[in-house]
Amino acid sequence: MFNYSKVALGIAACFALSGCLEVEDNNNNNNNNNDALVQQLEQQNQILQNQLDYTKQKAEAWKTAITLVGSVELATEGDTLPSDLSVTFYYNGQWHDAVSLAADGSFEVSELPANTDFIAKVSSASNAIVKRHFFFKTPAKDDKFIQNLLPLTVGQPETIEFTVLDEKTNLPFKELHLEADLDASSYGFSTLKQIAGDNLSKATLNSETGMYELVAPKGFSLPLEQDRDLDNDGIDDVDKLEVYRTNDLSKNKLFYLDKVQAEEFKLVLNFINKDGETVKPEHVFATNNSFGQANFVYDEALKTHSIDANFYNSLRINIPAFSIEDTLYRSKTLYIGNYNDQTESYSVSGAVSNYGDKQIALEDNVLSVVVVLQENSEKDISLDLVTRSEVLNQEQAFTYFFNAPIAINEEAVVSIQQENVLVATPGNASKDDSIDPGTTYFEYKNVEVESSNSLSFNDTALTLKPNAKLEEGYNYRFNVEKVVNKKSGKLESINYSHNETIESSETFSEDAFVADNMNYRKAGKLIIATNSAGEVAGNYTSNEGSPCLLLNKKYNVFFESITPISAVVNGVSTTLSASKNWGYNDYTLHQLADNEGTINKSWSVRTGAAQNNGLYIASCFNTRDTNGNYIRFEDHSATNENSITVEIEYFTDENGEREYKTVEKKLYID
Repeated sequence: MFNYSKVALGIAACFALSGCLEVEDNNNNNNNNNDALVQQLEQQNQILQNQLDYTKQKAEAWKTAITLVGSVELATEGDTLPSDLSVTFYYNGQWHDAVSLAADGSFEVSELPANTDFIAKVSSASNAIVKRHFFFKTPAKDDKFIQNLLPLTVGQPETIEFTVLDEKTNLPFKELHLEADLDASSYGFSTLKQIAGDNLSKATLNSETGMYELVAPKGFSLPLEQDRDLDNDGIDDVDKLEVYRTNDLSKNKLFYLDKVQAEEFKLVLNFINKDGETVKPEHVFATNNSFGQANFVYDEALKTHSIDANFYNSLRINIPAFSIEDTLYRSKTLYIGNYNDQTESYSVSGAVSNYGDKQIALEDNVLSVVVVLQENSEKDISLDLVTRSEVLNQEQAFTYFFNAPIAINEEAVVSIQQENVLVATPGNASKDDSIDPGTTYFEYKNVEVESSNSLSFNDTALTLKPNAKLEEGYNYRFNVEKVVNKKSGKLESINYSHNETIESSETFSEDAFVADNMNYRKAGKLIIATNSAGEVAGNYTSNEGSPCLLLNKKYNVFFESITPISAVVNGVSTTLSASKNWGYNDYTLHQLADNEGTINKSWSVRTGAAQNNGLYIASCFNTRDTNGNYIRFEDHSATNENSITVEIEYFTDENGEREYKTVEKKLYID
């Protein structure tokens, strides 16, 4: 083992610190100078040791810094808390002993760790209240701090009874999977939610009464979730029960439901002309045979086309135009659906003419359909768009089906456009425009995106796709304007277009809600330091601003209501007395320096946000404290907390079906 002198240790410590004490080397080796050097280095050692001791104290202090003050309350007035009520906390990897509660349900627990995730479980041994878990995090503190929790609200159990009948038999529907999550919001605490485990109330069928029963806490209206995929194959087996919260069950009481079943049979098509002679089309295919093949198989001996049909709702079949010798046959589209249980038949549209349906019976699970094809007296058939694929595929492509083969040449016009894009042109972008440096010109316009196309199904199907992934939240127009008719070799106008909004490919998380004071800064620092003329920014706006709640438009989520609850302003907790909401608007955010002039800028363009450029839904509001003063927020930083706690009610809209949710969020001001 080596022995190091105090001098050597002092030098090592000195090099470990910034701004070390410099010792002048005067080439004097007398003992006085050595003693002075040792003394100086020992002093430096002591400073370092003091710093280390202080750091250790702080490192230990956070473990007992927090005192939690809270209470358990019933959601209904006039009811009494049970005597066996208990509150237990989970933190630092384990459940701890139940805390002491006063008669009114209040409690205070000290010496708890800061910056730590907690679960609070509220229950009673006699089940006098419905057990709930609450999730929260203690603040990052290394000094004593009192954290006031929102009331832990619980309810006495009550049984909600409701009836669900089978639409076809009018008997009780036996395969309803409906449940309510009894816990408080676990948004942002997915790991804690897993630890707490499922705390669900599931609807059960009472065989004696024929009614479903669901136990819910009295005074609550909890969101409901229905599992429609009974066999876990990724496909819904049951229709949607039009209820969203437990209150809906209490109000309506009677519901009707039916199972969703795929139509499954063998489909055989026999094509004939007007004289009853058998005709063989060049190509026959189905565009939505969900669980089967698209292309029909031709039987040479029977002169028929067949397919194993396996689909939901309605099957669409396409026969592109074709020719046999000098005879041209028009394209045709068939629709098969609307199964009739009593007659064991399907409704077939388009087999004989383009109008009217025919009921055709199943025989040994085979549906045989005779299809009359119409001749075209014209030598060259005009192009017509028969249909297109219903949804974007994984490559964000659409396929368009024509009544005859087509070709794409240099004259063809097939494109994808991004619609209503905000184009910002700064004054230093070009010397040839009239935009002065220090100024940005805004305009909304449609912008074509690079795309490619390909042909299939004997050149009767055109697939159009973007070369790069389309931007989420934006609207795109797919255009098929002009294509070449291969039969005639002529360029024909189709003039078909449709719009698609690209939704987010990622699962929505409530972490996507953000708060912004629109002050051209983030964490107190300018987002853009100079304008397009090179002039320094920062003296044209305040560090403070009113809060806006923002959510990227790429999510299919909409605000219903936003209620501010409390705030922290420059580290000080502030009680709110009033707030005024300025509505819910769609904004295009585009970051600029605060001294950048603008031309043609509309009200929907906001230039001071800390968020990435793009489309957002926003709600801005003014808040007042208990003295009636307007509250303006600076940016949040590690040393200067600025936050607002809000209750957000929002909904998603899937094919006209709205699902409402409510969450309480503490949002730090960007």
